[in-house]
Amino acid sequence: MMKVELIKRKGAALTPSSIRCLSWMPTVNITAGCSHGCLYCYTKGYLQYPGDGVVRVYHNTAEQIAQEIKRKRRRGKEPVAVYFCPSSDAF
Repeated sequence: MMKVELIKRKGAALTPSSIRCLSWMPTVNITAGCSHGCLYCYTKGYLQYPGDGVVRVYHNTAEQIAQEIKRKRRRGKEPVAVYFCPSSDAF
């Protein structure tokens, strides 16, 4: 049985991509964890992986992104695109 936890994001929502061809584009991960339980899943290697059968949903992501973009806009560094990370399990 899958367990969904609503949690508040503590760090930045817009983070640099670790994928080289997307290094210029910030990445957003809306969840931590996965509901599928695949044996080969690479998300199990992430530090924030909550364990099998648990999906943590960051409930404050939209507000946090809005604040971060506003700060970046003032500095003239507003992103032109944002990459929603495929390791986010959208349920």
